[in-house]
Amino acid sequence: MLVPLLGYTTLLKTELAAGSSASAYVSKLEESARKSERSMDLMLTAVRPQRQFNSVEGDLAALVSKVVTSWRANLAVDARIEVTCEIEDCRLAFDELLMSLAIEQLLSNAQYALVFGGKLTVRLRRVQAPPEFAQRSTAAEVVEIEVSDGGMGMTPDVFTRCCEPFFSTRPRGQASGLGLTAVQSITLLHGGLMGMDSVEGSGTSVRLWLPLGGNQQGNAPGAPASSRSSTILYVDPDPIGREVAKTFLSRTVEAVVSAKDETEMIKLLDRNGARISLAIISDGISGGGVLDSMAAIQKMAPKLPLIWFGVRDEASMRELLPERAIYLRKPFPLSALFSAVRSQLG
Repeated sequence: MLVPLLGYTTLLKTELAAGSSASAYVSKLEESARKSERSMDLMLTAVRPQRQFNSVEGDLAALVSKVVTSWRANLAVDARIEVTCEIEDCRLAFDELLMSLAIEQLLSNAQYALVFGGKLTVRLRRVQAPPEFAQRSTAAEVVEIEVSDGGMGMTPDVFTRCCEPFFSTRPRGQASGLGLTAVQSITLLHGGLMGMDSVEGSGTSVRLWLPLGGNQQGNAPGAPASSRSSTILYVDPDPIGREVAKTFLSRTVEAVVSAKDETEMIKLLDRNGARISLAIISDGISGGGVLDSMAAIQKMAPKLPLIWFGVRDEASMRELLPERAIYLRKPFPLSALFSAVRSQLG
């Protein structure tokens, strides 16, 4: 839809007199279409980064320097940027386009936080691998890209939601709310992890940890390694949630089938019940709700392992769920989901 729109606006601009009111209107239309194009590309990157993944060996230090150099012009006059590279030649396998996008998004977020000026710090170094890496690698060290700012920081409520798709604290129209979602997706695609901390009034630090050897396995961190023959049923009313889940879970199991509500879930269980090894279900499922959905599952597949997730209190959910079912309370990291999948699939 955007391709013909942009094509026709380009043609119109050549036909209209420069400086005319009509030309100005067409320019505004083109600007809006370009903005929609960028938002759409960012959304696709957030939920399906593998669609354009092309990992080749390169110098990550040189890439970070290149992105930061081109970004300096965006900084406010009273803001400054400091770059520290503790690795002279950092050769890794990575996708240059996607990794550049991830760094640019972190710089954009840090710049917005420096509304009253201050310092933005970018650091590249080798560090001890975080504990989460032990689930997928024996590497003692990883490469860390850290972007920190001394800006506003985040309140605890904002911090818990900052990686949710489409969540943003900026005024409407100034951000898509997909920046950190895309950064997290890109990092996971490279076999890495993202960590962050923020103190209200003091600033925010985001760290990307990448394996020194690149993501040769192509699996997400913490993913169960012995479940390639399994099929997972994922039930969630949120379409973005379904896409994100399918993106990452499909790298670890044979197939992921998804449903948006109880009706679709029952149809899939009826058609594919014998092949489904695990069901992952949102407690916000529409239809009859948790109790009716549980009754349907117990009737159709009483031995099916279950993982439920949502915002309800865990104690109250435990009263509704079978003994072996696992409940994950949002927000939770993907590593927690993979740990639960590994536990349920044995």
